[in-house]
Amino acid sequence: MAKRAEEGEAKGIVEGIEQKKTRKGEEYWIVTIDGERYSLWNKDYFEQLQEGDLVAYRWRESGDFKKIVEIERIGNDLEEREKKLTKMGCLKYAVELAASAFNLDETKKLSFALEAAEAFERYIMGLEGRPKTHRENEK
Repeated sequence: MAKRAEEGEAKGIVEGIEQKKTRKGEEYWIVTIDGERYSLWNKDYFEQLQEGDLVAYRWRESGDFKKIVEIERIGNDLEEREKKLTKMGCLKYAVELAASAFNLDETKKLSFALEAAEAFERYIMGLEGRPKTHRENEK
């Protein structure tokens, strides 16, 4: 009885990419996703992938190997990590700023800290210009 080829779908982080060639000179990649190695033969995907990418993919067994038949980049783990670090830094400084505001009760300090953190983040990410000062907001 012939063994049925296994296939599946998954999401994961691209941990490594090795460029390879067959004896006949045909290019392919070995892509490591969450510790599992897959071959990738479709050259249309070569320019789209890099290490650290979060991907959704479909694979199929091909002999002793697992072959990616479709893959889509859905994010980059490094980019996401950088965004989270930026948010945490903004929140940290906003909390320090709010803690020094003696004229606010605890609930208002929390609100102030969250608003300040969002303003810092928008400024750092270049989404808007310099945040307005308290005096400029009163005008």
